[in-house]
Amino acid sequence: GTPRRLRPSARGMLSRVQARNDSVFCTLQPLNARLNTLYIELLSNQRFRFGRHEECEQSFPSDKRISSLHASLILELREDGSACVAIEDSSVNGTFVNAERVPKGRRRRLQTGDEIYLVIPSQEMLHQTGYEGSLMGKFIGYSFAYSSEAEMPGDVQLTGACINA
Repeated sequence: GTPRRLRPSARGMLSRVQARNDSVFCTLQPLNARLNTLYIELLSNQRFRFGRHEECEQSFPSDKRISSLHASLILELREDGSACVAIEDSSVNGTFVNAERVPKGRRRRLQTGDEIYLVIPSQEMLHQTGYEGSLMGKFIGYSFAYSSEAEMPGDVQLTGACINA
């Protein structure tokens, strides 16, 4: 699809300005054609939110399989002090990375090539989770990749919302 420009939510945007300019750029390439490519810049005081709620940076307002706040991308510091992107699940139906469910309230660090699913993409994967209901149909999935600022299209950079701290 066409890259989509998303605006960070206004709530909390001015509450705290990060002193350092550390940021990480990443790209989420859709795994099905109905979704748009997401180009994201994350600062250490921000999260990029997925969910049904209109304030989420990537909102799926009519998809009842998606929780109001389903999952967030956030920065974490590695042991060597470098930043990496992690996904945090806050959903009812689950967030999956490479077919493994991220425990609710927990984070999983992402690597280039990881596949993120907000809705399970196959019946086989659905059964692996032990879930017997039907979440099939139009799945929501992305392939994650770290990017450089130079790889970001200038007019479609996405930014997460500031975390109220």
